[in-house]
Amino acid sequence: MKKPFKTNNFLLDISKNHLTSAFSGGIFGFFLFFLIIMIVKTISYWLGTINQFKIEFEDLLLSIIGLILMALIKILEELRLKEPLS
Repeated sequence: MKKPFKTNNFLLDISKNHLTSAFSGGIFGFFLFFLIIMIVKTISYWLGTINQFKIEFEDLLLSIIGLILMALIKILEELRLKEPLS
């Protein structure tokens, strides 16, 4: 008798799709936050509000927040219900 779906392959396919989507969204979020930080620092340097243009460790930490936020958004978008319960 044939099973409707194999548990191992089904779970592996679902987790692979969710993880790749979350990973790509997270990378996009990281680069988006990092780009915004770099644009703001560049404009600040041109205006003279900062003396040196340098990338600091805090800039990378803020960009990691973007990675986490975008990954969570992608995961929640895929897990939400397609039809309302009522």
